[in-house]
Amino acid sequence: MLKAGRELLPSILKLERLLGHGLAITDEILVERVNAAIQRQLATFNVQILPIDTNRVDWPRLIEDAAGRQPPFEAGKDEKGFRDALIAETFVQLVGNSPKSPTTCRIVLVTSDGLLATTVEMRTSMAANVRILRSLDELRILINTVVGDVTEEFVKSIQEIAKGCFFIKDNQNSLYYKAKVADQIISRFDSELKTRPVGSEVRKNGTWLLSAPRFINKKGQRIHWVSTILVEARATRNETYNSSLADAILGNLFSNKPPKASLTSKSPFGFYSSIPDDLSVQVSPLSGFITGDKAFEPKHETRELVVAEGQSVFEVHWSVTVTKSGKLVRPSIDDILFKETTWAGGPDT
Repeated sequence: MLKAGRELLPSILKLERLLGHGLAITDEILVERVNAAIQRQLATFNVQILPIDTNRVDWPRLIEDAAGRQPPFEAGKDEKGFRDALIAETFVQLVGNSPKSPTTCRIVLVTSDGLLATTVEMRTSMAANVRILRSLDELRILINTVVGDVTEEFVKSIQEIAKGCFFIKDNQNSLYYKAKVADQIISRFDSELKTRPVGSEVRKNGTWLLSAPRFINKKGQRIHWVSTILVEARATRNETYNSSLADAILGNLFSNKPPKASLTSKSPFGFYSSIPDDLSVQVSPLSGFITGDKAFEPKHETRELVVAEGQSVFEVHWSVTVTKSGKLVRPSIDDILFKETTWAGGPDT
């Protein structure tokens, strides 16, 4: 935040000169306001900052790891890893200061950084109450397991079976096809699938992505799951422009006009691909203008511009009965929820 703010300071100085008025935003004020903003966010989400005892850090070992590019230090010219090493040291100290029994205390590190995860796993391999997870979804599963009447081992043993129970591509017996989940989403959430960012004219929905089922709870013999579906989308608008004489002479070879694209779907869960109508380039030196007494007349052309790319998120809540032999039977859809649509480039309209 501080770096981003300092990058904006020169623009503020230019604005002050333009207005002839000082806005009194100095580097000292910027540091103060950024720190205040961070403290507000920490308080809002009840985040506690863990201190690190530098006297307990094995600095010679850390220096040796850095020189040898051992995890969490990354090989390469960027030499990333020092901040990750401090995170690892802080987490290991937290483990050392905490109760050891899983029934009393569980300690979880959530990180998608493979090198950091490897480092902490090696340093805490003897701790029975430590878990290294790669996503918040894994954390949700762990929490639901701890508060539910099941063990982590039980959930792991049936999760792959549950995945196949909900969806197997082109298998009409899987719940996704039997319950016509795609049709339900399209009919129930038509308006949500048409939202687009400001400045766009058309939304084109593309690939449908499905997550592995996430365990929610177990009530009697009924196990409840949620499967997340992401519908990728592209928002575009048409722009009109006048073709130049150079465009006319060179034809399509150096034209700014991109090939038109069309979306084709193989199946409700297949990949949608953008396929140009014509990949060939034809050079027509005389196309686009008239010879003789008539002067060149520019053509009014249109081209499609991508305004933003985004995705709509849906949650399919479903449940299945587990038999005494461990089989999953009688799956059914409990509910389908729309969560959000996000765009890289603009807010929803």
